[in-house]
Amino acid sequence: MTLDRKRLASGEREQDHGRYEPVDHLANARATLAPRRTVKTTVGAAVEQYIQGRLGRQEIVEATAETFEHALRPFALFVGRDRPLNSVARVDIEAWQAAQGVAPATLRSRLSTVRGFWRHCLVSGLIRSDPTLGIKPPRQPRSVPRTIGDDAIEKMLRSIEDPRQLVVVTLMLEEGLRAIEVSRLELADIDFGSEVLTIRRGKGGHGRVLPLTSECRRAIEAYMPERGKVGGHLVRSRTEKLSVLDDGLISPTVQLIAGRALARVGIAESGHALRHTFARRLLEAGASLRDVQTALGHASIVTTQIYLPFTAVGSLREHMSRMRPLRSESRDA
Repeated sequence: MTLDRKRLASGEREQDHGRYEPVDHLANARATLAPRRTVKTTVGAAVEQYIQGRLGRQEIVEATAETFEHALRPFALFVGRDRPLNSVARVDIEAWQAAQGVAPATLRSRLSTVRGFWRHCLVSGLIRSDPTLGIKPPRQPRSVPRTIGDDAIEKMLRSIEDPRQLVVVTLMLEEGLRAIEVSRLELADIDFGSEVLTIRRGKGGHGRVLPLTSECRRAIEAYMPERGKVGGHLVRSRTEKLSVLDDGLISPTVQLIAGRALARVGIAESGHALRHTFARRLLEAGASLRDVQTALGHASIVTTQIYLPFTAVGSLREHMSRMRPLRSESRDA
């Protein structure tokens, strides 16, 4: 090996004047990691590019893209869609967070989506610093899901006269579907011969197959004269649509239809309480937690564990009834 090669191999570089100096690897690393010149763009434009870019690269599925839209588009409106992206600061994120007025679990989910957006902007060189750094998500206390009693459910079902509303309520109550799954369900996903219902695009793009209950089948069959037997979404919109492919409902409309059925009989709960009620009734019927996880389409059984208190009620009642009274009858007299 020549002298020049030895010097270069040992970490030296030749200058224009012919002298050799040590290579400053740390300086090179700093130059590589130094903030790049940011690209000027608005909050609204960056949000749309982020969602469509991840969808185009197949990093997310359409269902996740919709979740991102529901979180990021209102966020962009709050801070200002036409505002320069690099002008958004931590105080803006904190103001948005304080104005949400939603449950801790929902806020944690939205904040996670917003964090992911800003991390992408930082890595892409659109901003010099992440405004979400240091912002803590709200504590999410452990709670028991709110369900509806069987007597109230029966009263609600008897009050429903609209066949379409009955289908929506029954799909959530008898099959445990989410509102967005009801909106995406198509007539072709119902196999009346095998009595199965296929969810092809659940949360996170995951699918599952469920037994079609007799109550659900009767509700669908009663709705068919109004709906018609052509293809498309099972629960159809009553407004004029351009094509069969665009004849369905959106998730908030499904929630509204279910909520109206509950409100009619004085139940102040959202349509999602019907899904919680399905899980409770399934556990009370003897299903395992794993079965409930499968039915609800939870990716992790940890999510399903919020329903564990319902499994303990029966055995606790039996044990508590056998407890020795702390006060005798003579003392009560």
